[in-house]
Amino acid sequence: MDSNWKICDPCARVGDNVKAMIWCEQCKELLCSACLKSFHSRLKDSRTHKFLSISESQKLPKISDYQVNEPCNEHKGMFNDYFCSDHSEMCCIVCVADNHCKCLNIKSMQEVVKKFVEDKIDEAVITDLNCLNKGMTILIRHKRKQIETISAEKDRIISESEFCIKQAIDKLEKIKSRIKADVSKTGLSKVKPIQEQIDTFCEFNENIFQNVRLITTMRDQGNAKQGFITLQKIKKTLKAQRKMFDLTAYDDTNYSMFELVLNSQL
Repeated sequence: MDSNWKICDPCARVGDNVKAMIWCEQCKELLCSACLKSFHSRLKDSRTHKFLSISESQKLPKISDYQVNEPCNEHKGMFNDYFCSDHSEMCCIVCVADNHCKCLNIKSMQEVVKKFVEDKIDEAVITDLNCLNKGMTILIRHKRKQIETISAEKDRIISESEFCIKQAIDKLEKIKSRIKADVSKTGLSKVKPIQEQIDTFCEFNENIFQNVRLITTMRDQGNAKQGFITLQKIKKTLKAQRKMFDLTAYDDTNYSMFELVLNSQL
């Protein structure tokens, strides 16, 4: 293909590389002879358009429009050649007919782009974006500071709670040691007299056993007088032992050690 060729824009939209012959001033498009004859000159809206030969035109773009046209997402093979200001969206000719037939502010992309360049809208948008970026940067910094504050507060609470728990455990260990010592001391004081009574009762039992043996021996081997004298001695000792037994055997002393009462402030 000749490098000086200019490609017909309508043909390019459908994937055909056809050499353009003229330039339409109103449509701002390159047209081949077939497109000019087949529809452009026949349509009511475009038949009065002014045309220039490619060699005569000084307004030809360095890059053909088809190379930067945006394809329509809804209609395959079509390009967004129009812009609807009512909906703030680009659209192809089919979109205009189907979805924007009642819209009052539809312009060609050439008109919109020209206005865009003249009003330096891109500079205004860049200014707005930079301003937004600055605000977002400040906001992000603020939010990160909030996270740092929350994290520090979390660490402080955990540290304080661990310290309080350790103090409570230490205090409970001291209470445990004191209770253990007090209980052991109290228990010993309660057990000691009972053990003494047990020892006394064991001694009584031993005496009883010896007396039974003595009486039996006197009865079997001694005379009646010896038996009588021995019995009188035993009765005297037995009387003293029974008296002591009666005083201690049915002791109703309360041997419960103590009641554990914890301070509610613990």
